[in-house]
Amino acid sequence: VDIRLITTYISYRHKISTGEFERQLEQHTPKRKGEIMAGFIQEMEEKAMKKAMEKVMTMERTMERTMEKAMEKAMEKAMEKAMEKAEKKAMEKAVEQVSEDYFKKGEAKGKAETLLRLLSHRFGELPEKTRQRIKNADADTLDRWTLRIFDAQKLENVFDR
Repeated sequence: VDIRLITTYISYRHKISTGEFERQLEQHTPKRKGEIMAGFIQEMEEKAMKKAMEKVMTMERTMERTMEKAMEKAMEKAMEKAMEKAEKKAMEKAVEQVSEDYFKKGEAKGKAETLLRLLSHRFGELPEKTRQRIKNADADTLDRWTLRIFDAQKLENVFDR
């Protein structure tokens, strides 16, 4: 079914029902009446086409807005998921780093306590400066110093080299 013909017919029926069309035709010759009818039909077809195009354009704009909104929502959800994933990953990494730091500090503290006991046992009471130096050292340094206990003749030899 051609929408133009339907629209033209409806418009034609409206003009006929109001008597406007008949008044226009009565004033002219049969040839002119035919031309008027042809012009009227063409005008109705053009109006119908214009209305149809307006509706299509309106539908197109509505579809564009709907698609834009859908895309925005999809992007928001994707961004939220990405942010949640990134936040979770960052949190896991932070927890891992903090755990590792605490482990290293605990390990160093344990090694420092062991070294302090070994040095006290071998060399007697330790000066406060030496105790602080050992407590502030990292785990690798404490390992080196602990191994030197076996060869050191004096307390100072543990820390030399």
